[in-house]
Amino acid sequence: MVVIIAQSNNKEVYMEKIVNLTPHPIRVKIDDETEVVFPPSGTIPRVETIETPSEEIDGIPTVTRKLGQVVGLPDPQKGVFFLVSSLVFEASDRSDLLCPDTGKTCIRDGNGNIIAVTRLIKKGGKMKTTKRVIETTKRGLPAIWEGGGSRTNTGNSTIVAGANGEPLPPLYIRRRGTLACSVHALIGAFEGMVVIESDHHRRDFNIQVWRVIALQKENCECGGQETCSCQGRGWHWYAILEPIHRFTQGEWDVDPPEHLLPAIEAGQAKALCYHCREPHYITEG
Repeated sequence: MVVIIAQSNNKEVYMEKIVNLTPHPIRVKIDDETEVVFPPSGTIPRVETIETPSEEIDGIPTVTRKLGQVVGLPDPQKGVFFLVSSLVFEASDRSDLLCPDTGKTCIRDGNGNIIAVTRLIKKGGKMKTTKRVIETTKRGLPAIWEGGGSRTNTGNSTIVAGANGEPLPPLYIRRRGTLACSVHALIGAFEGMVVIESDHHRRDFNIQVWRVIALQKENCECGGQETCSCQGRGWHWYAILEPIHRFTQGEWDVDPPEHLLPAIEAGQAKALCYHCREPHYITEG
């Protein structure tokens, strides 16, 4: 049996079910009188990052990046939960993982720094995935468009971000044709990246955050006809999307981690941008 010492109201108590695998103490404030601090155990799992060289853009080398396997996780132990970072939590399908809920329920100081969390997030059942046709570049690479904008009372947007919510360099930025509320920046697709879809009616938002868990190239039934959306290639790229966070009726089902908030806010801003004609969440080239 794993037994780890935690602190509760300045007293050491034995916690038999939760082991902290993050590099820092995790403070959980249960109520006004009860607070538990889980010290680091010394074991820190991480998520491998796989980089693959891609084509140059304006003479600048680029790479595609995707999440790999989680390494350093202890083997499952009966009755034991492992407290991990949100990135490890999202990258693994193990049901014995927990992560701090750093969303709206956490406690912050005057500078916005997290003092404590009030609850932990636990893995639920297997989420239903969605399969979608995505863009194919002229070189045959998979890609996803950032796009959207607002009209008088409604708007929508699609934001594409890296595995940690970071903006990505575009493969192409549209500067001609009909731009208002259309697609604006083409982003190279890779496994582990995040796609955020937002829509609103009079600022009442629905937001869906997806993670790309797989990219698949499949034959098209057209037989290579030029008039098909495959443009005669005879195949399409598909993205397999797993829902990770959803915002409806004013609240999240599971609060997103802090590192995704800038991308989510960019999606809201784009959906509110009247007749939007340019990208909102890319790195400067």
